[in-house]
Formats: sequence, structure tokens, C-alpha cells
Amino acid sequence: MFVLSLFYYVVCEVIFKGKTLGKYLVGIKVVNYKNKNIGWVESLIRNLLRVIDILPNLYLLAVILVSVTQDSQRVGDMVANTYVIEDKKE
Repeated sequence: MFVLSLFYYVVCEVIFKGKTLGKYLVGIKVVNYKNKNIGWVESLIRNLLRVIDILPNLYLLAVILVSVTQDSQRVGDMVANTYVIEDKKE
């Protein structure tokens, strides 16, 4: 299940310019530190580290980190140097 989930997130974030279906529906996307579309390596890193974010109990660590870090990043975003931002429609 983790492999399928990883595949979904990585492929969607790269092919659909930082968006999965969920991100599209809520109007957010993932970008790199240059505010550009993320690549395969960045997406793979941020999503592999999703395992850490799930700990200790269903994304509790991720919620805490997003709440207290200056750039509202979870572990995967800090390591991959990516950011989740509002997707402004042009």
C-alpha cells in the first residue's frame, strides 16, 4: 500500500506541476525553494519521509511541525527543500 501511495504522490506532483487531486481540490501545490515546479528527486524525498510524518499517531508530528516551523513545513519538505503554497489561479 505504501508503494502505491508513494507512486501516486510522486507521479502526480511531478506530472501535474506540484498537485495531486487533493491538492488541486483545496487549491494548493508543492514548489521548490525557487518557487518552481518540483522534480522527481524532490518529490520522492518529500514523500518517502511521509513515514516519519505519520508518527507517532496519524500525522501528529506533521501537524505539529507545520504549526510551529517558520515556513510551515513537515519533515519531508524540510529535507527536500520544498514548500506547500496556495495555488493562485491566473
